[in-house]
Amino acid sequence: MGGFPPVFPMGSSFQGPYDPARDLAKALEPFLQQQRELLQQQQEKAERDLVDREIKVLSASFDKAVAYTNIVVIAGYGGFFGLWSLTKGYLTATEARYAALSMLASASIFVGFEVFKMIGATFMLRKRAEILQDPKAKTDREELAKRLDDHEKKFESWNVYVMRAWWIQVIGAVMPALLGVGILYSSLVRGLH
Repeated sequence: MGGFPPVFPMGSSFQGPYDPARDLAKALEPFLQQQRELLQQQQEKAERDLVDREIKVLSASFDKAVAYTNIVVIAGYGGFFGLWSLTKGYLTATEARYAALSMLASASIFVGFEVFKMIGATFMLRKRAEILQDPKAKTDREELAKRLDDHEKKFESWNVYVMRAWWIQVIGAVMPALLGVGILYSSLVRGLH
């Protein structure tokens, strides 16, 4: 068997001519992987920061909306009782009971929700006071800042939860109030004839 001897010994592989770009790419791969991971971490942090910022804006907007709604609702209750005094002579006993029950339901829902919010806010303030009184947090500024930041995030999350329940409360308080006011208006219109 007279053939040519093999050019490449058994077990070796042919990689072709020397390619400096391939060697450079191999050498840079760990660095590039590190850069990709760093970029991904930065993107994730930016996304978390965006969500945190939006929660803060939403929480502040919610606080303002609640304050405005409370003023309107309280003015509405005042208006109801003013209208009640004007229409008292025109109301039947049944109308008076239904109007009073409607406003009682509305006020109960409104006050119940405000008490719920007050209890939640009290717990949050109490937790903040505990953080501020903790001896470790008092001596370690970084620990204090981290714990206060974590607490603030929990408070804002709680505010978002309350916001969801707030819509139910608004509808639950306004609908019976409108029914009560409607009863008073109908008796007033009937009394004018």
